[in-house]
Parts: sequence; C-alpha cells; structure tokens
Amino acid sequence: MRHRLGTNTLGGSSDERRRLVRMLVRNFLRSPDMTMVTTRKRADVLGQTIDKLVTHAKKGTTAGMKKVEGIIDDRWLVRHFTDTIVPTLHERTSGYTRRILLQNRSGDFASLARVEWVNKIAAPQKKETAKKEKTIEPKTVKAKRSAKKKEDKAK
Repeated sequence: MRHRLGTNTLGGSSDERRRLVRMLVRNFLRSPDMTMVTTRKRADVLGQTIDKLVTHAKKGTTAGMKKVEGIIDDRWLVRHFTDTIVPTLHERTSGYTRRILLQNRSGDFASLARVEWVNKIAAPQKKETAKKEKTIEPKTVKAKRSAKKKEDKAK
C-alpha cells in the first residue's frame, strides 16, 4: 500500500521520473521568459525541485553545489543559475517559485499550470564567441601559383 509516501510517480519508474525532472528543470532555466506551462503534477514537482536547488545553491557548500550540478547537468546553466538567479533570491528563505493554475487543455482536459519565479529574473543569454576565419594555404606548387594569380587579378 502507498500510505503516506510523498513522491509523485508521474506515471513512470524512478529512472524515468528522475530524467523527466531533470529535463523540466533545464527547460525552465533555459526558457526565454523564465516561465513554463506544463501539467499541474509536473508543475508541482518542478517547483519543489527548483526550490530545493536554490536552497542548496544559497548554502554554497561543496555538497550542495554537487547536488545542483547533478540535477542541472550543464556547466553553463549551472553557472548562470548560481551567478545570476540565486543572488536575486537572497532575501527570501523559501517559496522561490509560484504555480498559477490555468484552464484545462482542450485535447485531453489535463489541468495546466504555469511555473514562474516570484522575483523578476533576467532571461539567460549565451555569449556568442567570435569564430576566427581559417585561411587555408595551398600545399602544392601549382596551387600556390594559381592562388598568387588570383590575388594579382583581384588587385
């Protein structure tokens, strides 16, 4: 019997549930508007997981950071999470996310909810690195001569 067990199974085994929660957390942190619309059960699990991750990251201990890295599993996203999101939530002790109930989905009538941060947080933006142009030098004598002729004609 399942009396007083506190986990939502989300319709799968423990491995599937762990994978689903990781995917939900990563997608939530990557979303451009820092919100996510999903089913109500998934939103509850996502909010609980995000709150736990913020608490671990705020402690700043090695064990806490390893738990954060274990769930998020993306170095850039972990850095963004710890450097920009967690400092904006330093004055709060708990309740970092809110879940807003929405209308039921039309196809299967599943209850939907939107998960969002309580404080305003800027969307993540990856820095684009400038790619260096590679110049390929000709290897053979003929190729060198033809490249030199092309340069002369261009001038």
